[in-house]
Amino acid sequence: MTDRFYVTTPIYYINDTPHIGSAYTTIVADILAIWHRMNKEDVFFLTGLDENSIKTVQAAEKAGIKDVGKYANEMADKWKAAWKAMGFTNDDFIRTTEERHRKNVIDFFKRVNVKGDIYKGTYEGLYCEACEEFKLERECPDGKCPIHGKDLKRIKEDNYYFKLSKYRDRILKHIEEHPDFIKPAYRRSEIINFLKQGLLDTSISRPHLKWGIEFPLDRSHRFWVWFDALINYLSPKGYWPAQAQLMAKDIARFHCITWVGMLMSAEYELPETMYVHGFLTVDGRKMSKSLGNVVDPVALSEKYSTDALRYYLMRDISIGEDGDFSEKALQDRLNNEIMANYSNLFYRVTSFIEKNFGGMVPEKGEYGPAESAMLDKAGNAVQDYERHMKNIELTQALAVTVDLSAEVNKYIQDKEPWKIIKTDKNAASKSLNLATNLLRTITLMYYPFMPNRCGEALKALGVRPQWWNVERPIVPAGHKITPVMLFKKVELSVPAKPAKPQAQPKPVPKKASAPAHAVKKAEVGETKRQAERPTEAAKQPGMEEKLSAEIEKLEQSEEEMKGSGLSDIFISAGAEVPKQITMKGEKKNKKSATEKKPDKGNETDSEEKDDEEQ
Repeated sequence: MTDRFYVTTPIYYINDTPHIGSAYTTIVADILAIWHRMNKEDVFFLTGLDENSIKTVQAAEKAGIKDVGKYANEMADKWKAAWKAMGFTNDDFIRTTEERHRKNVIDFFKRVNVKGDIYKGTYEGLYCEACEEFKLERECPDGKCPIHGKDLKRIKEDNYYFKLSKYRDRILKHIEEHPDFIKPAYRRSEIINFLKQGLLDTSISRPHLKWGIEFPLDRSHRFWVWFDALINYLSPKGYWPAQAQLMAKDIARFHCITWVGMLMSAEYELPETMYVHGFLTVDGRKMSKSLGNVVDPVALSEKYSTDALRYYLMRDISIGEDGDFSEKALQDRLNNEIMANYSNLFYRVTSFIEKNFGGMVPEKGEYGPAESAMLDKAGNAVQDYERHMKNIELTQALAVTVDLSAEVNKYIQDKEPWKIIKTDKNAASKSLNLATNLLRTITLMYYPFMPNRCGEALKALGVRPQWWNVERPIVPAGHKITPVMLFKKVELSVPAKPAKPQAQPKPVPKKASAPAHAVKKAEVGETKRQAERPTEAAKQPGMEEKLSAEIEKLEQSEEEMKGSGLSDIFISAGAEVPKQITMKGEKKNKKSATEKKPDKGNETDSEEKDDEEQ
């Protein structure tokens, strides 16, 4: 694995505020950035805005703002505030109206022009204003954009061109010789098939525009928005080439063909991997402002927490494929899987140790066959997880973690330390020692996906978010831990409000608070089945009504929660301790929008106390 990891999202248009689709790509990038930082790599995560678009001018006019620059600044503030509220850990936020970007575009253009790859010509064809792209007529037999479904305009104009066709064979050869250059594999096949049909030169200027970067060879032209926008990826000095560039499938050709040809012409190295993901629908319908179903990710995060949203998107929407967003499905994942399979497990173990061992990890004694089997499962799970994370198979990596968490639940259920502690304290100590170490393992695996609450969990365990000896039981006896309830159920009463159609921005945008931050083998083909399969933790005995009143007493205060053992509650009610404990009557969690980023280096692993989180 390289010591450096540079990941990019596409830069987003500012004709409206962020929606769940733009948040999805940025969440993927953030997960990758966090995991590679855990590996102590030199990480750079870049996102930002594409402001030199005709869409910007049109949106400003619609909002009644004559000064397009003023509109761009106000929208940029809104996007930055939204990403801050989502807790993204991006290292830079690029805007294409910035002077540093303009200089990079001019410098890049000079390198391409010196190669003799720029010429002036006349083009006539079908143009999509929404895509800001000339379309091939063979792909639009009905005269409509295949993506937006809108009528295309037939335009004839003099433009400056980039000799993209000159690099067609080199681009094709590189893709064929580097299987990991475009992922998933079927997206790679689509690009190869497109290239084999031939490649045309591409226009890189538009005449008579008043917004955008002036074209050096002709002041009556402005750079075509895509030639301008793609160069943003070169902004971080010393980090190119990128290890991962993320994009939705509608802009794959711009990145996997046009951008690659531009880099070849300007004699830059090529990125390591282009990852292409699918589209999101909402409850089976295309997202549309006219349908009123454009989902606001910030509103969802405030209601369910950013962690629950991140978990749901990676769990239910298989990365690389199209997926359907459902708020009901999000609620189900939080209430029936995150709660039962992880949050309750974490509290169940830590609170029992708090009550019976003074919050100190008990002695492990001699691990027996059951403990050895669990350590083997953890080791295999960590290996599978690492492979999936390196291959940007995030859905599969999360599935491996969920399955290991279910195994830990089953181990605790089988060992029943709440029963045997009165007759065999050494046996109870051994199972709780291993359980604590396995909590460290699964929490580190969950951390990139749920960094806020898992950051709290790691603090409670007194360890740092470092990818080091993850599968080994290194938390020693006598180590201080603290019980914490990580999640609470959220009832689906009123759906999260959809994003409103763009209105005139306010001069001073509202600032958002920063959130807290900072086994079975799961193969690719198994992901959908695993995601749909309920875990053992979700199958609860039907005794919640009988025990509801007792559990609610436990939830009245944080101090009461820390000082009580869940096993006693069930015993006092005259019931068997259930396999998994699902809390009932929990109040809505309101912390997510005001959480802090995680401390870097405040906690220590037991054998690496001086290391700092990267």
